[in-house]
Amino acid sequence: SVHTDPKRMRNRVSSTCIRSPFFVRTAHGTYAIAKEPLNGSNTQVAVSTSPLRDAIYRVLQEAGGSLHYEEIFARIRAKKLHVFRRKDGSVHT
Repeated sequence: SVHTDPKRMRNRVSSTCIRSPFFVRTAHGTYAIAKEPLNGSNTQVAVSTSPLRDAIYRVLQEAGGSLHYEEIFARIRAKKLHVFRRKDGSVHT
């Protein structure tokens, strides 16, 4: 799918936070970095396998706490991090 629609990109941030063992939900729609990954693997190794997950990790690390997924998305866009892939493999912010 083409990720150029802000709503769809925001939803990708939300679903990545939900699915990743490296983030924990602190309130409805709000996430923080997990102290220990749920699957026990090394956080730095696993984060580098997904540009979006890596960007979320960096945003939460800089925030020093938890953020709502919409704020995470806004900060990723503000930093112009290229983490959303189109069908053709090119990236979009």
